[in-house]
Amino acid sequence: MRWTGAFSLTGPTAMETLSGVFLDKAFIGACGVDVLRGATIIEPDEAAVFRAMVRQAKQVIVVADSSKIAMVSPALICSVTDIDILVTDSGIAPEAVAGFGANGVQVLVV
Repeated sequence: MRWTGAFSLTGPTAMETLSGVFLDKAFIGACGVDVLRGATIIEPDEAAVFRAMVRQAKQVIVVADSSKIAMVSPALICSVTDIDILVTDSGIAPEAVAGFGANGVQVLVV
């Protein structure tokens, strides 16, 4: 674990473990989701683990509240074309929904 309270596994052990499993669905929490830049997060080590999850998953589901839409954090998780479903709240702008849809992302508003 990188730091107390994060509950996020990073490093070589996490990467090795992920290389040996296949995921039906990967649920990814992001700090920012942008139509042009994709899903991003603050910590590069966590982003590397998330990228490994994306590579191993049949379906990628990004979860981010509407305040994170059109935001970009420093570390790339995946491009928008790697995202199958974006789960967010009703605060998402209609233009953003259209932009994600144009890139093949299903937007699920809950």
